[in-house]
Amino acid sequence: MTDEWIDIDLEGISKTEPEIADADAKSFENAALVGNAKLRESGHFVNIVRLGARPAPEGQPLILVVEDDPGTATVIDAVLKKRDYATRLAANLHEIKRALSTRPAPHLILLDVMLPDANGFAVLERLRRHPQLSQIPVVMLTSLSEPADVAKGLALGATGYIGKPARPQALIQVVATALGLAGSRR
Repeated sequence: MTDEWIDIDLEGISKTEPEIADADAKSFENAALVGNAKLRESGHFVNIVRLGARPAPEGQPLILVVEDDPGTATVIDAVLKKRDYATRLAANLHEIKRALSTRPAPHLILLDVMLPDANGFAVLERLRRHPQLSQIPVVMLTSLSEPADVAKGLALGATGYIGKPARPQALIQVVATALGLAGSRR
């Protein structure tokens, strides 16, 4: 049953990236350069996440997967469901708005940057300004993994950042950490 309860204005979001303060960008870019180099030396992709700031959800966590490529979305959905996460999928702005306005709210959002009708960084910025959605952990899951991209995502308030293609175990680890479930049965 669909129960619309949150109204988020996603109108006017385009494929243009939002601007961030130079000081924030430089600070995060320096951290991303160091972290990215160490990850690449060991043969890993970008995999950065902050510990969940909110209490871990009780019951089955719901994850909104924002991914426009149907094949990639299917794989992510299967990986998450195998670990007993509930999922909701969205591939464009209209579907994101519908998914966010349906109860219950997601416990975490996996957000691609390159969407057909929007830039994921702009969506993240709008989420962080929304009074009811601002505290939901958002992990950027994108093929954009240069230090400047990672820095932009973190400066805009992303909880984590994963480069695609993501290894299933890395994805599960980042999701669990962002939800505050690290070390649990998931």
